[in-house]
Amino acid sequence: MGRIPEDPVPWGNRQALERRLAMPPLPQELWLASSGPLPKLIRKMQPMQEQVEREGYACRDRSSDLSYARLLQCQSAARVLR
Repeated sequence: MGRIPEDPVPWGNRQALERRLAMPPLPQELWLASSGPLPKLIRKMQPMQEQVEREGYACRDRSSDLSYARLLQCQSAARVLR
């Protein structure tokens, strides 16, 4: 499945994501991740996914081989997801 690049600048929670999205320039790519039972993952990740999509990102679920984790790769809509 590959690895998350080692050079991204991480944040810890939804408020940190909001702060980052308020600082131009926006990154070309964002990774959102969380772990836990599926209902908890959806409850935690859905608001962040909706937030980055409102900013013009398209997110692809990269967690198909993971259990108890969800990983979203979100890229600027100007770039094509592979």
